Amino acid sequence: MGRSHLFSSTALAGLLVVPSAFAADMAPVPYRQSQGLQWSGFYLGANGGYAWSQDPGVSCTSSLITGSPCNTTPPSTFQAPTASGAEFGLQAGYNWQVANWVFGFEADINKLAAEGSTQFPSIDPSKGTDATMSRYDWLGTARGRVGVVEGNALFYATGGFAYGRVGQQYILGLTSNNTQTFDTSGNRMGWTVGGGVDYGLDQHWSVRAEYLYVSLDNSNLDISNIRFTGNFGTPAPPGTSLLHFNNNLNILRLGLNYRF
Repeated sequence: MGRSHLFSSTALAGLLVVPSAFAADMAPVPYRQSQGLQWSGFYLGANGGYAWSQDPGVSCTSSLITGSPCNTTPPSTFQAPTASGAEFGLQAGYNWQVANWVFGFEADINKLAAEGSTQFPSIDPSKGTDATMSRYDWLGTARGRVGVVEGNALFYATGGFAYGRVGQQYILGLTSNNTQTFDTSGNRMGWTVGGGVDYGLDQHWSVRAEYLYVSLDNSNLDISNIRFTGNFGTPAPPGTSLLHFNNNLNILRLGLNYRF
């Protein structure tokens, strides 16, 4: 009887231990742990990178029949400057995740130190060399984003509104003793498209690599007051001769974000 009682007790203990161990293995796993990193919510971050301009050329238009450097024979050539330099700033945004798709909105503001110049034979042979210069002071964007999650990475495309401050300059006779300088600066609006990848280090921190192409409105530089051999040094009425600068930028940058 004693042996039977001992055997029954041992068997009962075994039956109790097995379900307990099995239940421990089947304990609920937190949702985020079971599903991987989640991208939904608000985030804030900083970025830094490099920007360079992409200007196919500086065109010239005039309402004058004669007396404008735009109407010379052969036509005057105004070469485009290439601006380049560092950029750095802040970004903030919000994401909505549906399965492995992420939709979002982001805004950023960046300081630019992109500037440059180019020299070319003067439109007035007696003055040696002319120059055009361009600079980009700051840039902001407001963009939509759509992306797909693969593991810890979020690959995305982006596009939207862009705005910034730019400045251009034209110097007639850079190497002569009788130079003329024309300049313009102001805020410009336009658009941007691009893409990148965010990589989640954990549920809060992520790093980023991003490319943006930016196209801002043209800058129109009034050179009607120019004095050169072609107009015998006689200024024309304001607004009759204009140089048109394209304001197109390429931006490569790295960033760091914190997701709340």
